[in-house]
Amino acid sequence: MNAFKFFLTLYSFAFLFAATESLAQTNNLCPQNSVPTLPVNPCTGSTDYSIDQSWSVDNTSNVSNNTACVSSANNRRDGWFRFVATATTSSIVATVENNRNVALAVYSGACGSMTELGCVNAGGNGVTETLTFTTAIGTTYYIRVIRYNSGSTNNDMDGTIDVVTAATNDNCATATPLTPGAVGAACSSICAGVFGATASSPATGCSGTANDDVWFSFTATQLSHVITVDGSSNFNAVVELLGGNCGALSNLACADLTTDGGIENLTFNNLTAGNTYFIRVYDYDPGAPGDYEFSICVTSPVIPTCPASLGGGVVNVASLPYVSTGRTTNGRGNDITATNAVVCGNSNYYQGLDEVFVFTPAVSGNLSISLTSGSSNVGMMLYDGCPFIGQGGVCVEYSQSNSGNQFICANVIAGHTYYLVVDRNSASNLNNYNISISAPSLGGAPGSTCANAITVPSLPFSTTGQTTQCKGNDYTNASTGSCTSLYESGEDMVFSYTATGSECIRITLSNTSSTQAGFLLYENCPGSAGANCLGYIGGGNVAGNFSLPGAGTYYIIVDSWDPPSSVNFDLSIAASGATSPNDFPCNALTLPLGVNTNGNNSCSSGLLEPAIPSCWTGGELNTVWYKVVPTGTTLVIKTFLGTLSNTQIALYQGSCFSLTQVAPTGSSCNQDITCGSNSTNNSQLNVTGLTAGATYYIRIDGENDMTGTFGILAEDGITGLPAVYGQECVSPTPVCQNSINVGNPGYNAFGNSCDFSNGLNCLNSGERSSAWYTIPIGVDGSLEFDIVPNDWLGAPSTTSTDYDFAIWEIGASGLQCSQLGSTAPVRCNYSALGVTGCSGTGNSPGIYPGFNGSYESSINALAGQVYLLVVSNYTNSTSGFTLNFTGSPDPVNYSASPGTMTWLGGTNTSWGVTGNWGACNIPNCAVDAIVNATSINQPAVLANQTVNSIVINAGASLTINPNITLSVCGDFTNNGSLITGAGSTVKFVGSGTQVVSGNLTGVNGFANFTMEKPSGTLVINSNIYIKENDSLKTGFFDPGVNTIRIGRNLYNSGGTSTHLSPATGTTYIFAGTVNQNYTNLIDEIIFDNVQMVQTAASSLTLGAGSFNNLNVAGNLSLTNGKIITGAREVVVSNPANAAVTAGNINSYVEGNLRRFLNPNATGIYDFPVGNAAKGYQLARMDFTVPTKIPDIIATFTSWPSVPNGPVSSECVLANYSLYPALNNGFWTMIASDESNSGLYDLTLFNRSYTNAASPGGWSVMKRLPAGSGPWALDGSCVLTSTLTATQRTGMNDLGDFATVQSTSPLPIELLIFDASVTQQGVLSIWKTATETNNDYFLVEKSTDGVHFETTGMVDGAGNSTEIKSYSYLDKEPFNGLSYYRLKQVDFDGAFSYSEIIAVRITGTLGEIHIFPNPANEILQFDFEMDRTGKTTVQILDVLGNVVVEEHKEFHKGIIHSDIQIKHLPEGVYYLKIDSDELNGKAKFMKYRK
Repeated sequence: MNAFKFFLTLYSFAFLFAATESLAQTNNLCPQNSVPTLPVNPCTGSTDYSIDQSWSVDNTSNVSNNTACVSSANNRRDGWFRFVATATTSSIVATVENNRNVALAVYSGACGSMTELGCVNAGGNGVTETLTFTTAIGTTYYIRVIRYNSGSTNNDMDGTIDVVTAATNDNCATATPLTPGAVGAACSSICAGVFGATASSPATGCSGTANDDVWFSFTATQLSHVITVDGSSNFNAVVELLGGNCGALSNLACADLTTDGGIENLTFNNLTAGNTYFIRVYDYDPGAPGDYEFSICVTSPVIPTCPASLGGGVVNVASLPYVSTGRTTNGRGNDITATNAVVCGNSNYYQGLDEVFVFTPAVSGNLSISLTSGSSNVGMMLYDGCPFIGQGGVCVEYSQSNSGNQFICANVIAGHTYYLVVDRNSASNLNNYNISISAPSLGGAPGSTCANAITVPSLPFSTTGQTTQCKGNDYTNASTGSCTSLYESGEDMVFSYTATGSECIRITLSNTSSTQAGFLLYENCPGSAGANCLGYIGGGNVAGNFSLPGAGTYYIIVDSWDPPSSVNFDLSIAASGATSPNDFPCNALTLPLGVNTNGNNSCSSGLLEPAIPSCWTGGELNTVWYKVVPTGTTLVIKTFLGTLSNTQIALYQGSCFSLTQVAPTGSSCNQDITCGSNSTNNSQLNVTGLTAGATYYIRIDGENDMTGTFGILAEDGITGLPAVYGQECVSPTPVCQNSINVGNPGYNAFGNSCDFSNGLNCLNSGERSSAWYTIPIGVDGSLEFDIVPNDWLGAPSTTSTDYDFAIWEIGASGLQCSQLGSTAPVRCNYSALGVTGCSGTGNSPGIYPGFNGSYESSINALAGQVYLLVVSNYTNSTSGFTLNFTGSPDPVNYSASPGTMTWLGGTNTSWGVTGNWGACNIPNCAVDAIVNATSINQPAVLANQTVNSIVINAGASLTINPNITLSVCGDFTNNGSLITGAGSTVKFVGSGTQVVSGNLTGVNGFANFTMEKPSGTLVINSNIYIKENDSLKTGFFDPGVNTIRIGRNLYNSGGTSTHLSPATGTTYIFAGTVNQNYTNLIDEIIFDNVQMVQTAASSLTLGAGSFNNLNVAGNLSLTNGKIITGAREVVVSNPANAAVTAGNINSYVEGNLRRFLNPNATGIYDFPVGNAAKGYQLARMDFTVPTKIPDIIATFTSWPSVPNGPVSSECVLANYSLYPALNNGFWTMIASDESNSGLYDLTLFNRSYTNAASPGGWSVMKRLPAGSGPWALDGSCVLTSTLTATQRTGMNDLGDFATVQSTSPLPIELLIFDASVTQQGVLSIWKTATETNNDYFLVEKSTDGVHFETTGMVDGAGNSTEIKSYSYLDKEPFNGLSYYRLKQVDFDGAFSYSEIIAVRITGTLGEIHIFPNPANEILQFDFEMDRTGKTTVQILDVLGNVVVEEHKEFHKGIIHSDIQIKHLPEGVYYLKIDSDELNGKAKFMKYRK
């Protein structure tokens, strides 16, 4: 009895069959008419008895003290009953309390002449005794109840006693006829029992063990009858209704909702009046048959009609469309129920108070019905005709879910009357709901087919609030050119896009109402000639890049994996510049042996590649490349399908510019893997004759233009591919429960090896989407099982996925996997029918009618045997199956505890449900977990769980719910999708070495990552993204040569004892949207590269402890987000000039930045520092004479009080003592050793000041020693020094630095100076009020506001007291942002400057032509510029890194130039030309001769 049955126990009937009130039995036999009479086969329950201690031993002189089973010495107390026989054999059954021993004797005759007919005392204390003997119908018999060895005082003996006869209706042929009651009449029961009953044929189609069944029959008087069985207190009744005749019965229905003593009601609404039906009743429990009584009757319910029986909830809709708001079912009745109506959908949605909307459409067409409410568990059921049974109504459509909002689309016929039932999955009313029914319309809704697809006019394109509802399921797996994906079974919505040529697009599906939503991309419409699937992605909110092979119309179809049948969504489509980094052979990615690596061929090309392999299909090439180095002479290479649903691969040798396919080409090229007549869309190469240590190139593409994600694995050929758990003969799944459910889509292909290809006994087609199981036998018994496809619709249908099986004994026989082909299986079935298995009769059980041909006889299994079962999906469908073991007694030992569990998802998505893991056990620290894409129910960790090693394979996903922890004792590998909720944690807790690898960046990143190992190393083998906290508590963390991206805090408790230091090759990226912290508790660790790329202008704060310096051995990149050091430092030990970027107003070091310098360093070193009050303040040192300073620490401090500058007369009589210094603050730069500081130029990039002199001049003053010396001038002033880029040259020694300022009167009174962009160029205009000794004006321009050049000269007026106006047109301005100023020059050569004006010019760069391509030493290029400007020419590798950079000035017109590339390694590169907003890029290939 399962737990579910206990919950359904009807306790209100607990006392219905309690023992009857005890009879006043006598201790004397005579007179005989005083002896109480017992009923035979009592439905009212057993009779109590009590043998009193006070009764004498010798009760009568009419019988002997001795009996056949009790001697007089032990015959202590007795009592008497009598009964009149009703059958030729009768049994007396007596129970007794636990500490008493009862004996029974039976007599016939009269007082003075009694004859003992039998006696029994077979057991001891508490044992029930049964005495069976031959009786004559109508004769009275006397029962002597004897207390055996009863002891002395206070030892009454109590129990129950029954007289029963064996059931005479033990099989179908002897069924007891029942007469259905009159319509509406109450139950008129007869009494029955199962005493003496045995198992009969056919096997039951219901639950429980039918080893004591009894039979009844009745002739139906109408289409609906109710069978009621009322069982005794220990009887757990199962009721089965069967149709046909005794030689050919079929199961129609079962009732088994209660437990011991419950009442079972079986209602069946599809009977034929005049036909005879059979009822089988038995006890659910598998134990030995007992003495159980029950009552049974057949009643005839009143069959409702329309409209009389619809009740008060009927609403007659006069015309369509119809809208009604604020409705309620309160006050209505529960008139339409699952027992009186044709059930439409789930019968649970007929429990509440209901309303029925009745309408007759005037025209035919499609209509939609929408219901909205704030309630839950709402259902809408639409009928064509009256919904009650027998009234001719049929279910048209339904919408039922735990939501309060429901939607129906249906095609209706004019003149038909439709009934819409609104109900709930709960016994309550539906309040405040709104309903609308549209008028029928002809033709499909926009987007329902390719013919009326929603047009995407141009990119980018976006649309929101879309739904597939009412669009129809027009495109399925059966459509020509189908992607054969799971996401083609719901309603679909079609979008069309016409491309003018080949291009790469990105499609994004968002705000989906279900994770079962997806989209598919087709070249030509599916179902039409030439239709070709280019790729698909499913799983809810998803996105991907796709290559369009050329000009033409493409179709994007949004669909779902039904259920749900329809989904809501937003869709966006945009052009994508993304390319695969391994698009070309010379950029092939290294494929380590034994590592399943994720790839993507979206938006790749076939440029500069070898000829197409002969075994490949045609279409656009979208190839990507990998390189592998075998350790021996053989390799096995296999692809795993992701969103790329069909791959093709080939293997090459040679240099990346001169590749040839490995010979023989037949073994180095593969399109599909075959196993017998079965073919899968994966690809696999088995190559021999290779050279150990040589480099080989793997070429991967999708068939027929297809693109998407995939996995690829290479292994040494001798080692071979690892076994796929559950899909290989050598790694079968152990059977751990009598029912194993494999969710859709079930197993795919055949693991990593073809276990049998040329037929295996009856499995002639070879291995097909197989699953392997071991079945250990614990006790002797009948091994019986059913394999039931998930897509079987139920009786009487026989349509389903065609599953087959074969089974061997491998335990006692020692049979090996290699011997399967030469050893006949114990049983094997290859029928085209879907439901299959082994049964006691060799035919299908009654619950699976019509499948006799797919069943074999049961196996007589012996304890100690082990059977190997292979289940084969001949159809290669997307339907899983349920494996049920049904033997009686069941011989299977379900106690297996395997070390590896595979996710089956047969129950739901919960990680913590054993049924989802094949019912063995939930993974734990000693049990590995493998997640395959075998089920639509992909696992979600809903409560804290533990696992040893976990592998998420390609196409599969793992979700960790918010605030949930998954503790990992072994390795963590993600080759599929990892979905981590906010606050969730993956905690590594194992001893020894643990490895993290796979696809763990972007959306597949961890939320929180914790290392809490008692010992051992945690090795990172791939880039990882930690969206929240990275906590390294105990253990040793080795990040490898990878990128660690962190969204919140980094905590390291043990310094170098918990984190590898120096972490050479590692890049830490701080990318939070909130403030982040770095905490290190013990000795300092050294990072390699650190990047600040916070998505919002946030900060990284270093801990206050002594070991919290941020040590950077490589490069510090400041893009977004500042580093707050407090008393700690950012220490960059890389002495390269460019080791620290210049930062910006959002990214700098707020505090202490220490930089190490090269020995005899020259060149620029940037110090992007600042403080909280004044923000970003960059100082730039340019060493012009080599320095021997080892390192410099820089900080920025706000002024406590702003001093005036020193007395001076320089740069046109600038006297800084007359004015206060710039009030932003000062820089402190201290060298660890200043014995030879060299000479340097210093530029201070001032910000956040409020006291700039106007007009003014600016320079740098220095205080030495820092913090206490006087402010003075060192080196030389710079005439072009500006307010925001203040310069001084020729300085030595270090200290404090600040900006000083002065003013000097201009010889002119300038009223206005401005510059603006015109069609002819940049026009500068200015006006003077007065002029004194003014010789001329120079108009100057600059690209950076620091370095200016003269663009034109205009004569001055000399001396004037009138307003003068001037202008100058610069016909060749710089492109992009540039700066203009006016320089006024006196007759004596003195000069002054105006303010600086910024202007922006937008230009275009023509197409870049590269030659030769490929190139070896010099790359030549030409392009056209429409404006003159300074230009940066860069060469970038495929990852976007700048490997060559030159600065040039190009003039307007056709440009011819070149750049040296001799030093570059072979590979693919990009030439980038950038002149502010003028830019362009072109791809080329570098090779070596």
